[in-house]
Amino acid sequence: MSRCRGFSVAGATAAVFLVAVAYSKWPSRDAATTAPARALVPDFSVPHLASLGGPSLVPDFSTSDSSSESAARPEAFINCGNWQESYMTFHRRTLAGELPPRYLVSVAVEAGLADRLVGTISEFYLALLSGRAFQITNAGQSTPRMESAYDAPYVNWTRGDDDPAILTEHLLKAYKGERQYATSGAVDTAKYWSMFLVNQLKGNDFYATQDLREVPEGHADAETVFVSSNRGRVFQLFDNPYHKEQLYMMGLRPDTAFACAFHFLFRPNSAVEEAVKQEVERLSSTDDTVLKIAVQIRMGDSVFDPERDQKRAENTLKASEGFVECAKQIAASRRSPKTSKVLWYVASDSEFLRAHLLSEYGADTIVTNSAKSIHTDCSHIMAGTNCTDDALASALVSAAGTILAMSMTDYQVVTQKSGFGRVAAWLSLRWHSVYAIDPHDTSGEEHQCGTADYELLEASAARWSGI
Repeated sequence: MSRCRGFSVAGATAAVFLVAVAYSKWPSRDAATTAPARALVPDFSVPHLASLGGPSLVPDFSTSDSSSESAARPEAFINCGNWQESYMTFHRRTLAGELPPRYLVSVAVEAGLADRLVGTISEFYLALLSGRAFQITNAGQSTPRMESAYDAPYVNWTRGDDDPAILTEHLLKAYKGERQYATSGAVDTAKYWSMFLVNQLKGNDFYATQDLREVPEGHADAETVFVSSNRGRVFQLFDNPYHKEQLYMMGLRPDTAFACAFHFLFRPNSAVEEAVKQEVERLSSTDDTVLKIAVQIRMGDSVFDPERDQKRAENTLKASEGFVECAKQIAASRRSPKTSKVLWYVASDSEFLRAHLLSEYGADTIVTNSAKSIHTDCSHIMAGTNCTDDALASALVSAAGTILAMSMTDYQVVTQKSGFGRVAAWLSLRWHSVYAIDPHDTSGEEHQCGTADYELLEASAARWSGI
């Protein structure tokens, strides 16, 4: 087994005030590296810059003194650095037309919630580090809107579907053809550009290697960049020679940056809270006598069909054995002298398996949801199903609720080739908490889930769709 991540406390970094215009201050580069003149980009690592006076080019990036992690700041900002208030002001003023138009628009991917989240949060950091206001659009697709499950607590990222189809249609799953604007001149590429990053490995390498102020290459000055992605590259940003120093100055860290951006952009709405109300009530206790373990078993798209789920029952039970054994080992090795109760939060696409484990171990140990599973990419995964807008919205709410509940656990046993449980684990901000199991492993080797068998931070960030 592999080992996992550690989450360190990201203490706020004291700001260094330089006699410089906010739009031009960036971490030093290699002396040999020269860059062409680039659109002026704000530096969100410098708090109180607006209050210093100085050149009129400095925008009003007013923010509280985050170096003391003031109690007046929202809880979501604590241990997440000093950039939020500045970016909020920049974002608001850009949308209001008080600053030159610079937007990065995330075009929703027809995929599961985990893939959508890792892609969207990576796109947000691209916007943040290149000085763009961040928005999300469905571009007229049937995939459920993020607004179905999440509120926007600090910046308004909602962008309507009013953009002409010619700007986004080539970024959608069903499109057949070139994934970029035609050379016919139908689109003003001085104002608009796009990036199709879905299912691309090398195509996302720029997050770790390039100056993001120069992305997209040759079109970094475009007013609006539309991006479609289902790959997570937040962790890789901390290897980027142009931005890692800047990220640290902003108070961000490799182990917390993903969760910090998630909580800045998204807050589970009342529908999500209601959907998992009972589970959350049982998992929300801060009593250190209760050890909480998440068990996420992804059996595959076929089990979304109830008939096929039942037919695969024997295989499903066999596949779940490694997860169950791992959870038992964690319960034995991670309990403290104070531990008097162990809870398992079971998340699975197999309705049969959730019901079986509840019956096998009892409601006193098992916390789960008995609702039928519906994939948020319903029309693709569940062909022939009546994938109404309401059903899709409910599916997104259910998925968001499961991620919320899983993130409240102390340890997470996740499916190795799945991003769903891993997203929740990274949102938990726990240390050495993730153990990965392959449900289709036929090697017969015994899984080791002791105190030193967790999945390493680097390995967790790189698996499946990435973080």
